Amino acid sequence: MSFRAKKFQAFGWVLQRTTIDGPEHYTVNYTETHSLHEEATLPLYTKGVIRMDLSKSAIVNPHIQSLIPGTCTLLQPEFASYVLQAGDSIRFDVEDHAEFWTCCASLNNNQMPKAEIFRLKSGESVNISGKKLFLCEGVLIANGILVQCPSELDVSGSVNVTANGDCYGIFFDYERP
Repeated sequence: MSFRAKKFQAFGWVLQRTTIDGPEHYTVNYTETHSLHEEATLPLYTKGVIRMDLSKSAIVNPHIQSLIPGTCTLLQPEFASYVLQAGDSIRFDVEDHAEFWTCCASLNNNQMPKAEIFRLKSGESVNISGKKLFLCEGVLIANGILVQCPSELDVSGSVNVTANGDCYGIFFDYERP
């Protein structure tokens, strides 16, 4: 498989960037009951397309979704109802280069941050005063300064950012001690 993983620090939390050079196909088989919505991980997809297909006899339409840049599966309401049983599986298909970031409990001493996803389309601006942003993808202009990914922005004062290309990241509520 053409998976490459690299760890990064973000306000004391460990994030992992995974890149996949497609075409690539892999399947996750479940041996016990598992809720997709209750996983202790925060995945953010930043490049490429990953198609997810569910193998479960009770599902009429097995295609869950295509994971595109800006998608965070835990924040998708349709995932709240997906409970997998022993024998179920999910097939992932990567057509070309894809990238995603994860913040998971297993990398952070079984702790998860309070976090939210940051998305800003090319040319859009927003004020991120008082926020802790880890920029996973893209380039921001923050008060006239170019900020390239991957980067931490710990903003205490008033800061307006403008996206120079589509930008994706994670806001953290607090720094991990």
